[in-house]
Amino acid sequence: MKVIDIENIKIPSVNRMRIKMQVLSKEYRLCKKMLSNICIMEKIKGPYRVEIYINTYKDIDNCVKMIIDSMADAGVIDNDKNVVQLYVSKFKIKKGHPESLYVKVETII
Repeated sequence: MKVIDIENIKIPSVNRMRIKMQVLSKEYRLCKKMLSNICIMEKIKGPYRVEIYINTYKDIDNCVKMIIDSMADAGVIDNDKNVVQLYVSKFKIKKGHPESLYVKVETII
């Protein structure tokens, strides 16, 4: 099931995720909240397979935790510990070009 499909998003760098390793940065919190708000609101039962497709110039793993936590915050998944399969694919773009994100979640039987 498609959960997130968004273009022209600015994904925060994990290097800016924490301020002094204690508090999440404002940029990170705002992006996480925005992703939670746009998640398709259909609860899926775990365990989960999550597929993330991202167009970005940043490291491939920068957004993974934020995306999964956003789905949990939105109630799409019950807990991120129930994600048992994770596939992440990146299409590299040049810095300054719009980033995009597509996320799919399935129940594993």
